[in-house]
Amino acid sequence: IFMAVWKQVIEDDIYNTCSWTVKADPDCVFLAPRLLHILKRMPETGEGVYLNNCRMGMHGPLEVFSRNAVRSWGKGAKRCFEHFYELCSGPCLWGEDMFIDQCLSKVLKLTRKSVYNLLTEDHCDPPEGWDDCKNRSSVAFHPFKKLHEYEFCLANAEPKHFKDMKAQAVKDKKKYLYYQKQKEKEKIQKTIEHGKKEGNCTMEDNTDYETSRPLFAMEGITSLKICRTKCNDDSRCGAWTWG
Repeated sequence: IFMAVWKQVIEDDIYNTCSWTVKADPDCVFLAPRLLHILKRMPETGEGVYLNNCRMGMHGPLEVFSRNAVRSWGKGAKRCFEHFYELCSGPCLWGEDMFIDQCLSKVLKLTRKSVYNLLTEDHCDPPEGWDDCKNRSSVAFHPFKKLHEYEFCLANAEPKHFKDMKAQAVKDKKKYLYYQKQKEKEKIQKTIEHGKKEGNCTMEDNTDYETSRPLFAMEGITSLKICRTKCNDDSRCGAWTWG
């Protein structure tokens, strides 16, 4: 999938109008102005430059590539696939971030600059309390999958620029907790109803029933227990018989 996205990016050719291209995950709180200060000190090279954001290797929530790096990646991606397919005796079971990192650094030989304050995230050994997002040297924080958590992070990271964000985060947190309670109530209610049905779904021998409702037959039912379970799991089932 990621190759299809990159193919479209390269075909659109918008990256050629910019000095740098940034890929950010939707749950990544990315503060673009902080990145600009770093990129000003990064000269372009013939083959291109990309930034490594973690001591364990480049992580995908925030990826930064120079114009020439995107161009080199577009031209050399097929070569990398062939190289690693042979190396791994089949597809290498890597994520997009590891594949691109290995491709650009090991095969295409691009310039790899490590900038460890580019990304602060839970999968890259962050400092304690990192998720309050108050570290002003960090360009991005990840992950914040709930809306209110994302908003709290953004408000703490740039309080002057997002003055009303914290108040909005408080409102959205209340909404989230309300919906979570509603879901829990619905779950409990379904459990109760299922229990009632299961309790009423008893087995009777030598009993005849008459009904005008259509009957439904299932194949592969090899025991009374399976038949009863199937009936319990289907809200349309009012009675069952097996034989």
